[in-house]
Amino acid sequence: MKKLLLCIIILFFFGTTQVYASTQALDLNEVLELAEIEKDYDDYKEDKKQVTIYFFMSKTCDHCHEVLKYINSITEEYGEKFKVRAFECSLNGDNNALHSEVVKFLKLKDKEGRYKMGVPLLIIGENTFYGFEESNKEKIITAIENEYKKEKRYDLFDAMEKKEEEKNPNDALYILIPVLAIIIVYVSIKLFKKEKTS
Repeated sequence: MKKLLLCIIILFFFGTTQVYASTQALDLNEVLELAEIEKDYDDYKEDKKQVTIYFFMSKTCDHCHEVLKYINSITEEYGEKFKVRAFECSLNGDNNALHSEVVKFLKLKDKEGRYKMGVPLLIIGENTFYGFEESNKEKIITAIENEYKKEKRYDLFDAMEKKEEEKNPNDALYILIPVLAIIIVYVSIKLFKKEKTS
């Protein structure tokens, strides 16, 4: 019984902290390698000061490759200002599920009111680029530079987590109450057995 209680407590504390643990994010070097695009830069490094570009893509999507080629082409000049977290959605079901959550969170809908579940989807701060057009190139650079200048930056996953916490502030209680009930039953059984033997 003690082992069961310990397992429940461990699952409670560790299970609730791993929100997107099964997704796989690729950095810029990894996603270019996946897409078989040769790097146009030499000294690219990632650090905490950089703006995170979230990129939902498919390895077989031509427009996704265009986005990657464009990001690759601006890395030499702007790479100190951004880092990439790419989620390949056609090969990873968890990435695909995350993409769906992101689309719904951002309320990205077409003219008929249906959610846009396609790729590429590029997110820089509060700027969202769905698909890829020539006109987006300057907007992407502007979004990177504007976000980089901000003291307090917007982060997609932080915003999603905050909204989820606001929506379900009592989620912990749904787990904690059964755990407490098990503990009470366990203690009651122990006390009952102790009284019976006395």
